[in-house]
Amino acid sequence: MPTISKEIFAEKLDKLMYFFLLIFSLTFYIDIPINFIVIVFALGLIKYILIRPKIKLETHHIFFVGFFLLGILVSLLFSSGGQPLAIALNAYKSLYIAPLAGLFLVFFFHVNRHRIIVLLSCVAFSLSINAIIAVLQFFYGIKIDRVIGLFSNVMLLSATHLLILPILLVIVVYAKNVPRFLKYFYSAVILINIPFVMLAGTRIVWIGLSICSVLIFVWGIKNKLKLVPIGLGILLIIFITVYFNPALKARFDSIDNISTNVNTGYQSNRERILMWRAAWQMFEDYPVFGVGLDNFYKQYKDNYKVPTAREVQWHAHNTVLNTMAQSGIVGTIGLLSLFVYLYHDVIRAWKRDKNVITVAYFFSLLGYTINLMTDVLFSGHSVKLPTYIFWLITGIYLSLNHYIKISNK
Repeated sequence: MPTISKEIFAEKLDKLMYFFLLIFSLTFYIDIPINFIVIVFALGLIKYILIRPKIKLETHHIFFVGFFLLGILVSLLFSSGGQPLAIALNAYKSLYIAPLAGLFLVFFFHVNRHRIIVLLSCVAFSLSINAIIAVLQFFYGIKIDRVIGLFSNVMLLSATHLLILPILLVIVVYAKNVPRFLKYFYSAVILINIPFVMLAGTRIVWIGLSICSVLIFVWGIKNKLKLVPIGLGILLIIFITVYFNPALKARFDSIDNISTNVNTGYQSNRERILMWRAAWQMFEDYPVFGVGLDNFYKQYKDNYKVPTAREVQWHAHNTVLNTMAQSGIVGTIGLLSLFVYLYHDVIRAWKRDKNVITVAYFFSLLGYTINLMTDVLFSGHSVKLPTYIFWLITGIYLSLNHYIKISNK
């Protein structure tokens, strides 16, 4: 009976990993109980055990990730928030350790530009199909307020838009060696998703994509006269979308409104501010180690919620304040150090190389950071998938920029 060499078997595992990543890129927005990134990571571990490649890191990213994880762990050990240590450690694993599968799978998976373009195109196709479904939902009167298509929830939707759409726009504007049809496809995806982004009604996404788009166009288009028709076309699409939805117009007008609605006694911006104040108060009361990992909800509900607040959320809707509240200064220093280094590295790489991979990662990181200020959390309570996607994008950036060098000999 013929035997298969370990190298051939490892190559087949690599193709299987690619297959599962393709499935993930086509289904990530659907609420299915299968985490394909974890499956790919597990297959990668098997591949690593078989061929034992040499992995060389020419970056300090892993050091800062470890420093961040250590800070959260230390704060957890000294302040579990009254819950059993085993439960706190399980939350730590779920929130912070598991999503790193997205980063570390590129240590075992053969990353090249062709595969990444195919995966990105599948994600773009998925976003387009979902956008079309969402627009049809609106016109047929299905959930008119905030349509999200097939996405499992609006927070996953908003994080995905701010992670992926800037990458597509950078390729359209900056990339020179990408086939023209691919640029046309990505341009169509962006245009299709503009009304969808508006109808979804997440204001931080409007702000984040506006900031990223303006910077991408200003820095990427040398002939600034080209910005005029592009800007007018985008504004026209936005105007038409808002014109057909009075509720959307009211939401747009509420971006800078922090007062309470006299009819309902509710205003989401006001609720955010109350949660931020409560998070800051928790930090002042427990400055070193915080109130305990994943313990914001209980503390807010029982001790820090003011009578005028209408919402009781599981987190503070701000990553820095939420980390300060739950993990104190010990955990927050690690978080801030990590993101400072991410920006320091990508800006330095942009100045040095000026390649489209670096520019795309910078704007994906910027969009995600903006989203972390008011919406999803980095390592969120119930919406963890954006963290997996962010780490996967980071891993791809490191691999394509040769920060990670793998040799099978």
